[in-house]
Amino acid sequence: MTPQRPWNLFALVDDPDDPVRRLPLAQPLQVSVNKIFQDQFSSLFAGGPEEVPFDVRLNPDESEIFFISGFDPPPKVWEAIRNPAVLERIDVNEDSLEKTKGLFVGDYASRRIFLQVFDKRRLLSTRGLTILLSGDTFKRLEDPGLTLDTQLAAAFVSDRLYFRSYYVARRLFDLSVYFHEATDAELSSFAQHKAIAVSDVTQFQSNADSWVRKKVALIMQSGILDSQSSAKIAQVAQSYGIPISFNDKGKVLIPGNKRELKQVLRLLEENFFTSELTGSQYVSNSKRRLT
Repeated sequence: MTPQRPWNLFALVDDPDDPVRRLPLAQPLQVSVNKIFQDQFSSLFAGGPEEVPFDVRLNPDESEIFFISGFDPPPKVWEAIRNPAVLERIDVNEDSLEKTKGLFVGDYASRRIFLQVFDKRRLLSTRGLTILLSGDTFKRLEDPGLTLDTQLAAAFVSDRLYFRSYYVARRLFDLSVYFHEATDAELSSFAQHKAIAVSDVTQFQSNADSWVRKKVALIMQSGILDSQSSAKIAQVAQSYGIPISFNDKGKVLIPGNKRELKQVLRLLEENFFTSELTGSQYVSNSKRRLT
């Protein structure tokens, strides 16, 4: 549905104190930009995807879309949409455009915001030789410009933020509260857990990339180390052919080798499963509890 009046186009910039700028558009262009964002919103929900509460453990397929309920965009985003005339216009130069991380349109009355990500690849720069076709002749680009993305990164409707990729959506908003990676202190706590034995905590922490920190956080959150015995862990590891060792107190030995470490963490985070139909064994990076 096309807005009754054209929505303004705004930029999210890398400035925590003043994160929103208005992009001045000629009236015909504003109508075209609105249509692009509206069409991309329709595409985002094409086919009626199942709306799934965001869970860091899931990877949605084409028939699903994540949402975060109760999410509220930064107040300055709403201020810009509600009263765009008083908002500072973006200083149209290459430096300011390079600091732009997203573009959006929105309507305050209906509580809707449609957002795209923006990066340097979408900047039309005058630093090199950029030529544009005008009529039947190419001309040099005299002023910096930009191109729009072909899809929305996120959409806010009522009180829900919708997106398909967390890693894309977090480029627009701070979503760290919904996606926890273990801190150094939490890695140390994991290493000192009564069911875990780490011979070299420093090496363990140096091996802890973003993937490892995410798994450690999920393992600690699940409570599996408190609910499952070493005998049960060993039994499951053997059934999937995962090499795992225990010390004389029955604690899981955390390998120093990074590849082996990740296999043990996959096991503890229950990323292995067996098909009930075929008996085939699989590794899953996405799991959604049925019961």
